[in-house]
Amino acid sequence: MKQIKSINAFRPLYGDCDPMGVLYNGNYLKLFEYGRTELMRLSGLSYKEFEKMGYLLPVARANIEFKKPVFYDEPCEIETIVKSHDKYKMIFSYNIKDDRGILAKGETVHTVINTDGKLIPIPEILTRILNGEKVR
Repeated sequence: MKQIKSINAFRPLYGDCDPMGVLYNGNYLKLFEYGRTELMRLSGLSYKEFEKMGYLLPVARANIEFKKPVFYDEPCEIETIVKSHDKYKMIFSYNIKDDRGILAKGETVHTVINTDGKLIPIPEILTRILNGEKVR
């Protein structure tokens, strides 16, 4: 499988950090979402447009490995990679990095549901995106 990824720059905001000036642990999942959203946007289809088609991508599982602190206002990047997918689930991996190397690593597993909350197979348009195709 061709490796599909996006790399996006960010700087932690003051309000996203704890009193020590370190990115609060709950905000790593927000960064993962940012990476996934931008990866979809690169394909030509925004997540918002995908939802308008009647599809939702709930997180079934998430994990984070904290290696080094992510400091307030320091330039970083989030690398988002499509690790794998099958008929019913997709796995994304993430690396949060700066000039010190990898600061955190993570992974999320997603399924697809319709607006009634029913589990459905990954739609063809999303399969195309996960395989690296531009859809527009």
